[in-house]
Amino acid sequence: MIDLASGPQIFAVGATAVGALSGALFAVERRFGLSGVFCLTLSTGVSGSMMRDLLLQSGPSVILTDYIYLLTVLICATIGFFFSTVIRWVHPLLVVFDALSIGFFAVVGASKALHAGLGPLAAILVGTINAIGGWVLRDILAGDQPQLVQPGPVYAIAAGIASVLHVGLVAGAHVADALAAPVTIGAGFAIRMAALRFGWNAPVPIDLTPRIRRAKSPEKSR
Repeated sequence: MIDLASGPQIFAVGATAVGALSGALFAVERRFGLSGVFCLTLSTGVSGSMMRDLLLQSGPSVILTDYIYLLTVLICATIGFFFSTVIRWVHPLLVVFDALSIGFFAVVGASKALHAGLGPLAAILVGTINAIGGWVLRDILAGDQPQLVQPGPVYAIAAGIASVLHVGLVAGAHVADALAAPVTIGAGFAIRMAALRFGWNAPVPIDLTPRIRRAKSPEKSR
């Protein structure tokens, strides 16, 4: 039985590479320098996992103790700096794998939090941060308004729903991690891809106060 709390390394490294390549292309398209390309590649690839480990206070992050993650970032930054056209060719595949990585990182973050003894709400928060933290830091470093706070195609909501689903299955229904994980990853993937396909955007604030006042006004007139 696979321990999803630590995550199968081949999937974790693959998801890291997807984020890192996206970050590298993001930096190259903005004509950033060498340090900028590396910083955005690093932040998009591994920042979510580092934030997770920092929140859980579980000792040095796996990103720092296992060389494969930083090596992956370095390779992706090099590819982005010298061969950005190659990344553009495979970008449609990156979009698909990125949608898969949302659910994967939500599973790993939520599982680690539950195994650390945290409650359901905390586990949901950690899972969501693990899934989207790198993208938020990338936007901040690039000087952009983070996609997290904009009404664009949902990705933070997909990560949140995936985290809620995984915690509900594991902590609520007592389903084993290895059985709940495929369901969670599939849900995150489906939501993200549907949002891109059908143009689903994050909802914007709606002020219901005027409607409530209008609903109450006939009663007052009586």
